[in-house]
Amino acid sequence: MDYSIVIPTLNEVDNLRSLLPEILGPRSEVIVVDDGSTDGTTKLVEEAMSSFNIKLVSGDKKGLTSAILKGIDLASNNVIVVMDGDGQHKPEDIPKLLDYMSSGYYVVVGSRYIKGGSAPGLALWRKLLSKVACSFLSVV
Repeated sequence: MDYSIVIPTLNEVDNLRSLLPEILGPRSEVIVVDDGSTDGTTKLVEEAMSSFNIKLVSGDKKGLTSAILKGIDLASNNVIVVMDGDGQHKPEDIPKLLDYMSSGYYVVVGSRYIKGGSAPGLALWRKLLSKVACSFLSVV
């Protein structure tokens, strides 16, 4: 199954150094949507573009959702994986998500709130914000 991976970034050069080699493969396209990094993120991605199927796009500096939507618009494949550039999403979960897609699901979502899920290293304020957002969405 061919798939596109959208990675919104802002100053993620250190994370991308380890993430890109783990996710690049013959059936994947990677779209990095950078929202104005100043740490060398774009240089790292530009260097990788000569060897791998990677697109680098400038974001609109409107935030995460805008960057994700821009990446989705540019995807060449119908199956799209969205991964944070900060390492919160694990590359080893991609095959599991693709397996669900192959078995007939149209949308597959990974969550830190399911059995076996976790959020190591996530700041307390981000955990709280995540819980509040999930609670709100469950009511809507």
